[in-house]
Amino acid sequence: MLSLALRNVVRHGRHTALLAALFALASLLFIAGNSLLTHANRTLRTLFVHTITGDFVVAAPSDVPTSLFGATTPSIGELITLPLLSRLPLLTAELGALPEVERVTPLVSGAAVLDLPGRRLTVPIFGIEPAGYFAALPGIEVVAGRALQPGESGIMLTERLVRRIEAETGRAVNLGDELLLTAAQGQRFRIRSAALVGLFRYPVSMDFSDEIALVDAATVLALNEIQRFTPETNADAGGAAGALSGPTTIADVDDLFADVGISDDAVGEANGLTVDDVLARVMGPVPRPTSGDEPVGTSVLAPADAPIPVDAHFLLVRGRVTPAVRDRVATLGGEILSWRQAAGQTALLALLLLIAFNGGFVIFLLAVSLAAANIVLISTYRRTREIATLRAVGAELPLVRRIFVLEHAVIGAAGWLLGLGGTVVLSLLLAHREILVGNRLVATVIGGHRLRLPVDAGTVALCLLVVTAIAAGAVAVPLRQVIRKPIVEAIRER
Repeated sequence: MLSLALRNVVRHGRHTALLAALFALASLLFIAGNSLLTHANRTLRTLFVHTITGDFVVAAPSDVPTSLFGATTPSIGELITLPLLSRLPLLTAELGALPEVERVTPLVSGAAVLDLPGRRLTVPIFGIEPAGYFAALPGIEVVAGRALQPGESGIMLTERLVRRIEAETGRAVNLGDELLLTAAQGQRFRIRSAALVGLFRYPVSMDFSDEIALVDAATVLALNEIQRFTPETNADAGGAAGALSGPTTIADVDDLFADVGISDDAVGEANGLTVDDVLARVMGPVPRPTSGDEPVGTSVLAPADAPIPVDAHFLLVRGRVTPAVRDRVATLGGEILSWRQAAGQTALLALLLLIAFNGGFVIFLLAVSLAAANIVLISTYRRTREIATLRAVGAELPLVRRIFVLEHAVIGAAGWLLGLGGTVVLSLLLAHREILVGNRLVATVIGGHRLRLPVDAGTVALCLLVVTAIAAGAVAVPLRQVIRKPIVEAIRER
């Protein structure tokens, strides 16, 4: 039966070529499009799971969708304050004890204006507990300096951000430099200083991730005006803890210069107020960075042995989400966000593009199916005498159907092979040519500025099933109409 089907495929060359070309085009578009978007989604997952979000995130319940970068609703995102996890210590301890959970680490999220030499820019800041954070996110690579240490105040920036700023300004950014972070809410603003202790790199470079700054949690809490610390620390520190109970804020700009001991007449080019004078007035003396293996610098917020806060916006978790995990999180007043939800608009956009592409492709497949059915209909009516002859020599109707279905399945498979071959050639061409994507949003969604097309094995297999199913299904209606004709009448047809 297979040999007969193959012989018919060769014998009816025009019909075979039309159908094969149609299926080849469909296969090329399906494999190339889905491989590109699947690669982008896998790249984003690798970036986020291993370096930013973990496998999933525990957050406080919120009326609006949130991510690690804030509310995901564009129109009101900047107006929403992220809620705090109400039972963070207990939630951390109980999740960490579950067998499905490998690592748990808290995260304080925020945004601040960062002052670098010659440049000021707004960056997302993640307040971290260093020991747990770098253990839970092993994909972060420290390329200069070192990682933040437990109890240390400091900041880490991405290597790409620092190198870009240096190239644009012509001024060096050095390890140990005291960098200013400024956050504002309404008419109030807070300034904190943190020493640059190291530069790090993500495995995949993207514009949004290259601007993330990792800061000690105490500094980010102060910038966010979150002031509660562990009860044990407050009790032990006594009056010292009271000195750290809140950040310095300025309600009136005139208060900044009150009691500075300098009259208007005394201020001139040589003896005017300097940045150090302002910092000393607002936050006290700015400590200088140390050298060697000691922690580089100390934030003006607190000494190096700053207490670990009991407040955080999120818990980053490495592990599996199971019913037991969900129940425990819900019992303790939290909700689970997938890595994609925690990643925010970038990862959601990549998923929406994949869904939209396949939604449009379904419509395209319907058009391909109709075109294939029409081609098969014309071909089948031209082969009425051939079908009648098969029936006359004793071929049963099921056998005739199987022969025609197998014949068109072979044509579909041939078209699939042509489409696969075209995709492989396209992939190799892109691999050997440096095609860069200039649009930042597109580059983020496809997983980088360089256009690549790795062929996805799962997509290839799915395409084969779809194409052969369409090819075989296109035979059903025309064949049913032809084989109903009486044998003698069908044989007499020209």
